[in-house]
Amino acid sequence: MDSENADDCFLCPDYAKEIFDYLKQREERFVLRDYMPTQPGLTVEMRAVLVDWLVEVQENFELFHETLYLAVKVTDHYLSTVPVHRETLQLVGSTAMLIASKFEERSPPCVEDFLYICDDAYGREELISMEASILQTLAFDINIPIPYRFLRRYAKVGPPPAAPAATSALPRSPVCPPVRGSGHGHADAGALLLRDEPDGHGAGAGEGLAAGLRLPADGAARQRPGGMGEEAPPCPASAEALWPSSSPLSPQSPVLQFHAGYQKADLAPVVRKLHGALAAPPDDKLRAIRNKYSHRVFFEVALLPLLEQEVLDEAL
Repeated sequence: MDSENADDCFLCPDYAKEIFDYLKQREERFVLRDYMPTQPGLTVEMRAVLVDWLVEVQENFELFHETLYLAVKVTDHYLSTVPVHRETLQLVGSTAMLIASKFEERSPPCVEDFLYICDDAYGREELISMEASILQTLAFDINIPIPYRFLRRYAKVGPPPAAPAATSALPRSPVCPPVRGSGHGHADAGALLLRDEPDGHGAGAGEGLAAGLRLPADGAARQRPGGMGEEAPPCPASAEALWPSSSPLSPQSPVLQFHAGYQKADLAPVVRKLHGALAAPPDDKLRAIRNKYSHRVFFEVALLPLLEQEVLDEAL
């Protein structure tokens, strides 16, 4: 697959596979423990509200999706080490977004922009001081593996998506049912690749929705990118971006088995976690992700019904 881009030095075709193998190896270095017991001033709900707000920030600034995911990772790793008062939680989140923007964006927002989105609740020196604190705490190692980076990779190396008129002939996705009354015939967003990404690359909207709904969840802060099948199913970033479906992101694809290194059976615990996040009743306080993926730009995948649990169990 990478040989098709042999003349494009920006896609690093000679090193792409090795780069993502390296990112998978790095997942072991960023295992997050349940840090809430060490944060007496914070609650799971506060973290969820913060992440929901960061989603809105990402949309308002039109930042890359990777920037959002990295900001959440940076926030979690900082909170797992340093006790934070609730009054400074938003400062931590906005500073993490600033750091992620500098890492991911071509033209990151300036410090004043992040002070503005906090309604000037903090001063410039406070934000700069927090930036130094976060970077020192993380030992300046912020290249943390995130699901969306793997999602882009899997969407690229997977088989080309079927044409909309032909998707009805595909086998049903175990996560998303066919769209009734839709010309696409299939709600699986892996088969409907985004064409509006800020950097021009496609990624599955359904997979993006599922990964996005994991962000505010407390479980997302306790990912353990280790071996599969333990008592608490781990959810490594590289697996969270890939789940059984009839889409180009299907692990039944030999190409993706080679690039991702996962079999269908390996992903069953991850699929159940993602399906649970999709099936959970919407929280009125956490609307940003569902609102985002209810837009036609993302094929309104958040409005589609899920398959019943029994059908999912049979598919797995």
